[in-house]
Amino acid sequence: MKINYKIGQLAEIFAISTDTLRYYEKEGLLLPERDANSYRIYSIFDIWKLNLIQTMKSLGISLKEIKYFLENRTVANEKALLIKELSYIDEQISSLTYQKSQLINRLEILDEAMATKDFGEILVKKFPRRKIIYTEYKFTNDPQVDLAYTTLIQNSKKKINFLNRDFGMVLPMEKIKARKFNEYSKAFLIVDKNDKDYDDIIPQGLYAVTRFKGAYSKIGKSYKNLQAFLRDHSYKTPSYAIERYLVDINQTYDPNEYITEIQIKLEERKN
Repeated sequence: MKINYKIGQLAEIFAISTDTLRYYEKEGLLLPERDANSYRIYSIFDIWKLNLIQTMKSLGISLKEIKYFLENRTVANEKALLIKELSYIDEQISSLTYQKSQLINRLEILDEAMATKDFGEILVKKFPRRKIIYTEYKFTNDPQVDLAYTTLIQNSKKKINFLNRDFGMVLPMEKIKARKFNEYSKAFLIVDKNDKDYDDIIPQGLYAVTRFKGAYSKIGKSYKNLQAFLRDHSYKTPSYAIERYLVDINQTYDPNEYITEIQIKLEERKN
């Protein structure tokens, strides 16, 4: 027995609009017959084709490629298509795996930041070399800092999730001495140590590290303490400081919850 469906019935079965079915017809993907009243009539074969169209679309195959396959169905063409789609899926898996690792990294940063109990203390920590992507600009306000982060994401050769903010700024020492704490020279994003695409590195070595909690406008005391630490321990004055924004406006609306980490590389003076 021949079973036919009208456009509304088919749209309901596949949970799509009748406009979508008409568009597929316009593109030559579906070619329904017409009844005596010129209504579209879809056959079991059209249902098969629509199933195939929906499946191939979900795999990212273009309508042009789908049409070609429907018009040139052979075993060889199907194998070629399947191989292509396997490659596409592998790329998606790789991208999602990378993004997952980035999100896990961000969660670890947040957990570690929220566990901080020694705000204001200066600790000496050893860091490995860290790969970064960066952009140079004279940043002077919060909107420019946020724009810098967005620019870094857009310029990256990898898909970086916006929620991953292992992000910071470089503040020249002359700006610190002049107490111009918002006049940065560079914005950077720390990327995975295995990434092959990066712009520069943050050198390995010992760093004086302190964390400040609260609105950034009150960070001056932290820099004053760091400068005193360098003098008291006979370290050379560095050319810049690194700020990492562990918790900022992207995580909380309350400035009292902001956590900023300052790092200054330590170098002993030569006698």
